Amino acid sequence: MKKSFSAAAVLCCILFMAGCAGNKSTAPELDYEALNAQALEEYLQPVHPGVRGQVPFWNKFATKYIYAPAFDFDDVDNAVGYTYTAEAGGQFFIFGNESPRADLGEIWQEMPVGPVELTVQAYDGEGEPLGEPQKCSFEKDNPFCGPYDPAPIGYREAAVRTAKALHDSPIGQSWAKPGKPDTTYFYNCYPCKIWSGIAQTECFLAREVPEYRDAALQIARNACDGLIAFAQPADAPLAFFLPHTTTATIGRPNPACSALTGARLCSWRPPMPQTPCWTSTT
Repeated sequence: MKKSFSAAAVLCCILFMAGCAGNKSTAPELDYEALNAQALEEYLQPVHPGVRGQVPFWNKFATKYIYAPAFDFDDVDNAVGYTYTAEAGGQFFIFGNESPRADLGEIWQEMPVGPVELTVQAYDGEGEPLGEPQKCSFEKDNPFCGPYDPAPIGYREAAVRTAKALHDSPIGQSWAKPGKPDTTYFYNCYPCKIWSGIAQTECFLAREVPEYRDAALQIARNACDGLIAFAQPADAPLAFFLPHTTTATIGRPNPACSALTGARLCSWRPPMPQTPCWTSTT
């Protein structure tokens, strides 16, 4: 899994750094004391908080926050208010609110970085607790705190090095021959993202490093051919549309995709016996 995550992150980093490679502007001197203070103030505002019945709470499965979060706790019958208690770093941070879904901005700046245990207790008009407290655990992440160490290399050199590493890896070399993507790589079941990312990365490498040009362009062509072959046929309702995910097998379920789509065999178009195959899951 670590390999899969790293390779997917590599594609994102290459495309970002490649876009920055031509930017030679010199950054002005920055007032980091002011920037750090500004960041801390901005972190007190939750990012797109949910509203019951109107806006879903996007952070249902999130576990780490830089900005003060708000959680989708339930209303308690006959409650007039709620006490929020956050335990962090061996300390307790407490505030009250009329809603069980208030953000933690009131105590966020005082809380240390690290694990947090949050408890929300409803109480009645006489200040007595109502029902069991609602709880959740998460981690408060490090804030921006400049200045940071200078980059050891520039954007262009970082992008080139990363592109070379991807090109020389089994994931990149699996496209050196037509129709042969690496089916052991989890994220190859996302052709729109990964196959197209391979093609873009190889085109960048061909442009920046002449000695890689021919091999990189061949990999890019093969990845594009794979995308074209996987697209919907001309007579389909969504002609030439590229499905988002795939199921890939070689006579047996591919765990990379079966977790998303269910284990099943599929057929490449046109038929390619004894090779990986993909089919739309939509």
